[in-house]
Amino acid sequence: MANVSVRRGKKKDGLPRERKTLVLRVDLIKRLETAAIYEGVDESDICEMLIEERLSGYTVSVRGKRLGLRKDRQTPAADADSPSEEAA
Repeated sequence: MANVSVRRGKKKDGLPRERKTLVLRVDLIKRLETAAIYEGVDESDICEMLIEERLSGYTVSVRGKRLGLRKDRQTPAADADSPSEEAA
């Protein structure tokens, strides 16, 4: 797919931007590029929208539902409710 560059001025929210590199599967890159072309926005705009939608509960602490990607990790609430082995 051809490289598409969308020129734009300052973002509406006025927040500073920082460059970040992500490693994605080829099929996901194609979907991101296609969505950006059809929506007439930059790929970064789509990434920001997805992050705002799906990761809004994540701030300095996790307030919302976890993604469930790490099955080996217990939630802090579960850790606090379970008695420690030292107390036994």
